[in-house]
Amino acid sequence: MKIQIFGLPRSGTTSLYEALRDNINYAFGIFEPINPLSSYKVITHEKAQKHLSIINECKVNIIEKNVITEFNDVLNFNFYTNYLKNFDKIIFLSRKNIEDHAKSVKIATVTDTWFDPYKDIDIEYDDYIPNIILQNQFLEKLSNHFKLPIFYYEDLYSNDAKYINPLLKFINIKIDRPDQFLHKIDNKHRLRQF
Repeated sequence: MKIQIFGLPRSGTTSLYEALRDNINYAFGIFEPINPLSSYKVITHEKAQKHLSIINECKVNIIEKNVITEFNDVLNFNFYTNYLKNFDKIIFLSRKNIEDHAKSVKIATVTDTWFDPYKDIDIEYDDYIPNIILQNQFLEKLSNHFKLPIFYYEDLYSNDAKYINPLLKFINIKIDRPDQFLHKIDNKHRLRQF
C-alpha cells in the first residue's frame, strides 16, 4: 500500500504522517520529497519518475508526506496529478480557519519553528492570507480531480471519533497500535500551545 498525505503547511500533515508511519506494520516513511527545501529534491519530472519507480518496487507499506509551498509551482497541476496518481491512497489535508492557518504559517516562518511546540505570539499575518487562499483553491482542484475528500486539521485534532473515524475508514488499513495513533493526534499534542 502506498499512502500519500498531501496538504498545506501547518495543516497536520506531519502529525498524521508520523501517526501512520509509526503505527502501521512494515511502513516506510518518506518526508516531503517534492519540497525543494527537502534533502530529496524530487521536483523535476525526471527525478519524480525515478523516485516513483523506486517506491513502486517496494514490498513494504509506503507513507509519503508532501505540502504545497510557495516554492512549489502551485499552478503546475499536471505535475501534481501525474505524481499523486501513483499512490493507492491520497489523503488531502487543510484547515478550515484561514486566519488561524495564516497566523500559524507566519509564526513558523518568522521563528523557524516548524516541528516543535511553540507559544502563540502577537504577529501581523494578513500578508499570508492570499497565499493560503490560493493553496486551498489548488488543493480543492486536486480533490475534485481525484474525487477525494479533503480532511481538516480542526477535525483531526478534535479528539472526536465522529471526525476521526471517517479518516480511518477512508484509509482502510489496519492501525496496529490504535492507542498510539490516537495519542499522536490528541489535541494536547498540537504544536501551538495555549
